[in-house]
Amino acid sequence: MSRLSVSPTGRWPEPQPVPRGRPPVPPFPGALLPGALAPWVADVAERVQCPPDFVAVGVLVAAAAVIGRKVAIRPKRQDDWAVVPNLWGLAVGPPGSMKSPALAEALRPLRRLVSDARAQYEEQQLAHQFRLVESQARRHDLARRLRAAVADEAATEALRQQFEASPRSTPPVAKRYLVNDTTVEKLGELLNQQPNGLLLFRDELSGWLQTMDRPGRENDRAFYCEAWNGTSAYTYDRIGRGTLHIRAACLSVLGGIQPGPLERYLREVFGGRGDDGLLQRFQLAVWPDSASPWQNVDRWPDAAARAGVIDVFQRLNTLEPATVGAEELTPEDLPFLRFAPEAQELFDGWRAELERKLRADEDHPVLLSHLAKYRSLMPSLALIGSLIDAVTGGPCGPVSRAAAEQAIAWCSHRKRTRGGSMRRSLMWGAWRRRWWRPSSRTAG
Repeated sequence: MSRLSVSPTGRWPEPQPVPRGRPPVPPFPGALLPGALAPWVADVAERVQCPPDFVAVGVLVAAAAVIGRKVAIRPKRQDDWAVVPNLWGLAVGPPGSMKSPALAEALRPLRRLVSDARAQYEEQQLAHQFRLVESQARRHDLARRLRAAVADEAATEALRQQFEASPRSTPPVAKRYLVNDTTVEKLGELLNQQPNGLLLFRDELSGWLQTMDRPGRENDRAFYCEAWNGTSAYTYDRIGRGTLHIRAACLSVLGGIQPGPLERYLREVFGGRGDDGLLQRFQLAVWPDSASPWQNVDRWPDAAARAGVIDVFQRLNTLEPATVGAEELTPEDLPFLRFAPEAQELFDGWRAELERKLRADEDHPVLLSHLAKYRSLMPSLALIGSLIDAVTGGPCGPVSRAAAEQAIAWCSHRKRTRGGSMRRSLMWGAWRRRWWRPSSRTAG
């Protein structure tokens, strides 16, 4: 591996060796999470003996998928730029790092919603079957009476009106939150049935990435890239399936990956092959160091913390935008919140610093492409935190300064410790430390 540094004249010098050592990743601070989630994340991490980063990313992406398109945020004071709090999360770790158990626990509140929805769908199916049988019986009776009327040359207008007025039962549509293995064509149909959005979860995301490299699946990557922001319409035409128009494709993505497969994909991206922005969309990507020395933790889960998180997801699932003070200007626009005045000042300052960094062009274009996605990450995290606070008894209305500060802490590339040293980002910075070294002029 080597690094490239840009001289002040803009000419590339000779490649230099890159140290293979990995600087330590700072521990995950629980203060980055809403208060309703933090105790449960800490409890899971202790019992599973895994880094809390895995659990935190999983539960935040799951919460984002439940909120979906219910409420957006307009990060500017007056502009109509709207951000749907849609997130992609990636847990990076070697085999045995407990990624799978951590993500499974993180999805427990969402799977409770899945179970409830499945039970409700089964009840609706039974009711639908009864209505079908009832409708068939009524039609058979009308047909018998119609034959008799025709045979007697009697008037049939009254029977025709009864036939037209007979109710027609529409099959119920199952409420979906989660998909695992699907083609983009089927996913498009599901997204039309679930306009709030869906979560694609793969325990090993390398398999998902590999499917898009197969012949005939070249357009899949473009579909997923467009479904990332949650606001764009998408239309595809197929000879067999015809035309399908998706009014708004909204897809969250969550999964784990091992360093080896990730390295292969990153090498291709940094080399200019497959650099379509797909990997850069994983805004919540964590690669923590190994957890502290293993301990045999064998105790009951924190029932109160778990019940609290499940209740949060239930409330987010039934959230009505008006109850949290969201505005809805037109039926075509998503309900939205804005920042409170103090939070707006924080966002404006943070955004200005981000834009200066992006335009300084002092880092690799792939990394800058990822950092550009933070324009929506910070407002998304702030909105998610604000909504969680609101459904657990906190203030409603504009997104608060506290929620904005928490979101900025997530997005921070460096965090000053008590000793005065600078800590790297908790997300893409983990990849940056391992695969790319900026010049000494730009490293801080």
